[in-house]
Amino acid sequence: MTATTVKISLKRTPQDYKWTKPPEWCPGCGHFGILQALLQVFAELDMDPTRTVLVSGIGCSSRLPHYVRTVSAHTIHGRAIPFAIGLKLANPSLEVMVVGGDGDLFAIGGNHILGAGRRNVDFTVLLMDNAVYGLTRGQAGPTLPLGMQPKALSKPNPHADLNPLLVALASGFTFIARAYSYDIKYTAKIIKEAVLHKGSAIVQIFSPCVTYNNIMTREWYEKRVYKLDNEPGWDPVVHDEKEDYEKR
Repeated sequence: MTATTVKISLKRTPQDYKWTKPPEWCPGCGHFGILQALLQVFAELDMDPTRTVLVSGIGCSSRLPHYVRTVSAHTIHGRAIPFAIGLKLANPSLEVMVVGGDGDLFAIGGNHILGAGRRNVDFTVLLMDNAVYGLTRGQAGPTLPLGMQPKALSKPNPHADLNPLLVALASGFTFIARAYSYDIKYTAKIIKEAVLHKGSAIVQIFSPCVTYNNIMTREWYEKRVYKLDNEPGWDPVVHDEKEDYEKR
């Protein structure tokens, strides 16, 4: 009688990180793509759900931690980042991620972006950007372009739009990137790179609001988004101090 060895893979799958509670987002919401991309990243990196913490504030995007099997903290409006910084300082071994919308992270909580970048905190910020306050029925968010008038506004937006990545770059974030939520594969790739980065990382993810932003739709974005990776000579890495000065 001969002995046989059976190898059993215990590697987790995306479904292992998915909570049973169905997402409470509108059908077609761009946030579904971000959730799927995040689940893929968790599985690819085989992240320990007991050592991975998702922190959010208030808004449609901030519901995301409810739908994954990790440790989570649903905090108050605009205060996800200082809460996450406290977690990382108290226990540096945790993998800490912040998820939030453009209003939560760059209006109510915009001052905390500055501190996180300056300190180069080793965590990842996922900015789920739909340019409106979806949970409170479509008011203009800080990234809504000047003069644009989605259906919830009584007049065109009178304010200039904020560029979150320029703010993050000026604040000292050492990894910045953009993605588009309907391109799940590429979004997962970018999030994975951000998680693996040692230092402060932020990913702005364009995520169309199908209910209140009837201008910046999927069709609107797909006429405008493209991958910088395909640009000849594109190199996002700063290799020395001279190049750092020139790229600024």
